Amino acid sequence: MNVKFLKSGEKKKLFSELDEKFGIDKVNYLLFETGKDKIRGYSGHLTREEIMELGEIANVEIIGMYLFKKEVWGVRLSHDAVHAFSDKIKKGIFSIGKEDFDKWIRGNDIDVKCEKGAVILKYGEDFVGCGVSNGEKIFNYVPNERRIRSRG
Repeated sequence: MNVKFLKSGEKKKLFSELDEKFGIDKVNYLLFETGKDKIRGYSGHLTREEIMELGEIANVEIIGMYLFKKEVWGVRLSHDAVHAFSDKIKKGIFSIGKEDFDKWIRGNDIDVKCEKGAVILKYGEDFVGCGVSNGEKIFNYVPNERRIRSRG
């Protein structure tokens, strides 16, 4: 298991960005980075040392939940993180209608003008994912296995 626990400076920077962009002021997970700039969170009872020891004695592929992806321009929430932090998300929300929701849940990007960067999409009262906007379009990051297949 190849993990790197986030140092306090890295966590402070991440928390500051999460608070500034999404209003998420607290993350109650032990955070560590795995390959490809992915940040996972663990909320169990094992300590850092026990996790590392477990990784050395057993073939552990992953531990914890995938929460964030570090991008060049900032941080993006994973699909699961949007739901895990739904009670904390207060900013960076973009509401969509039924037509855009139908496109989104099928894995399509949606053509809407909004602020550049990561945005949390909301349909009705529900958060439906996190996308990235270039100002003209929101790019879809709903995992393939969570999408509704289009009827062909």
